[in-house]
Formats: sequence, structure tokens, C-alpha cells
Amino acid sequence: MFAIKTRARYLTHGVKTKAALFSLLPKAACAGCVSSLLMCVLCAVYGADTVFSDTPVSRWFQSEIAVNAAPWAFVFAAVLFLLFHRSLRFALLALYYRCADKNQPRAGAFISLRSGVRALSCDLRLGLMKCGWAALLLLPAAATGASLFFLLQKGLPASLLAAGIALCALQTLSGLIAAYCVNRRYCLTRYLLYLNPLMRVNDAVSSGVLLTRGKRGLAALCGMSALPWKALGMLLPARPFCRAYVSLLETVLCETVYAEDKTKVNAPAVTFYIGKNTKISEKKAEI
Repeated sequence: MFAIKTRARYLTHGVKTKAALFSLLPKAACAGCVSSLLMCVLCAVYGADTVFSDTPVSRWFQSEIAVNAAPWAFVFAAVLFLLFHRSLRFALLALYYRCADKNQPRAGAFISLRSGVRALSCDLRLGLMKCGWAALLLLPAAATGASLFFLLQKGLPASLLAAGIALCALQTLSGLIAAYCVNRRYCLTRYLLYLNPLMRVNDAVSSGVLLTRGKRGLAALCGMSALPWKALGMLLPARPFCRAYVSLLETVLCETVYAEDKTKVNAPAVTFYIGKNTKISEKKAEI
């Protein structure tokens, strides 16, 4: 644990400003997505000819076809901005991953629509799985709360009500901690997608779960140790260092769990990818 923190702190040198500037790109894409959705709603409710009246582009919405097509055009723009947002977010992670190993691809290699679709698919899958685990582990607290509400209608004594509320709070806290620890099994998913650009999202999830066996306690401790730094990162002066440190702490954790020997060289290493179209022929030796 100490070695992971020390290495993460060392890797923050020279990357804080670069990462802070790069992080503005996903924010800009997110603003574009929100603005496009807002314009879509306005055009659908009031009509594009009304929204863009007295503007230089008002002449574009003279026909009914252009007015009807405007909301769909903004929906398409919102989807594009969303894909670029997820792509740029993954590229920001790649920037941190490459700090730990210069042999791996640069962040710019992951800025594309294809990368955005892949990153969005990964985020949706991980989000659903994490929410599922949280809902499952919070079921006892929900059952206790429902029982208290039902018994309260029947005239539950104050002493039993206080004990029930305390039990429900304890179950909720325990469920949240357990859900966080269980969900740390997915901490390697994005790292594996970065190391293996041809790997499917499902394979990355299952491989990450297998690789974290026996190391999920370490992953949970590292994640919890980063919580104060995340809180400190809400202050503007400390934000560049805190965000870089937290991200690199996760990077070094993934590197440690992955247990890959990192060798620093000046030139990138050669990586061979085996896909569905790869043909491997076997030639039997003749005696």
C-alpha cells in the first residue's frame, strides 16, 4: 500500500498541468451535449422557426421540412457530443495510464467515435452491474425500513421505533460499504481495455473480475484512502494535484494487480493482436 502511494505521488510530477488542461475537452463536449438536448427540446416545443427567429440562420427554417428536421438534427448532434465526451474521458484515463508505462499507446489514439462507443458501452455495463450489487446488498435495509413503516401504522412503541431506525441505519451503512468493496472487482476493466484495444467489453469485465481475486481488499483500501483527496479536490487551488494523484493511485493499483513487469525503454514496444480474422497455420515437422 505504501509503495503504491509513493509511486503514484512520484508520477504526478509533470502531468498535473497537462491533465488539467486536457480535462477541459470532455467538459466542453459535455456542454455541447447538454446544449444540443436543450435546443432539441426548445425546437420540439416551440418550433425551430420561433426559436431561431431574428437570428442570422432564421432563413434556413422557412420550410416545414426544415422545422420538423431541426429537433432530430440536434438529437444527432447530442449523440455525437456524448460519444466524443466518453472518448475524451477514456483518453484522459489513457494519459494517466501511459505515465506508468511509456510503452503503451498515447492518449490521442483513443479519440474517435469507435472509442466513444466502446467507452460508453463499458460505462453502461459497469453502471448497471454496480447498481445491481448495491440494490442487492441494500435489500435488508429496505426490508427493515418497510417493516418499520408498516408497524408504525399499527402503533409501534417509541423504544422499538428508535431501535428499528438504528438497525436500518446500520444495515444501510454496512450495505454501502459492502457494495463499494464488491464493486472494486471491476477496477481493472478500463485498464484492460486500454492495454488491449481489440478486447471486447464483456471479456474485459470478466478478465478484470478474475484478476482481482484475492486483491479486492487492497483495491478497496486504495479506493477508500483516496476519498479525502477527492474531497480536497473540490477546492480549486488543490484540484490539479488531487485529481492527478487520485487517478495515478488507481493507475498504479491496476498496474500492481495486473502484475505485469514494466520495463522503461525509449521506443514503444511491439504488440501483436490476435483477432477473429487472424489465421494461424501449423506446419508439422517431417522426420
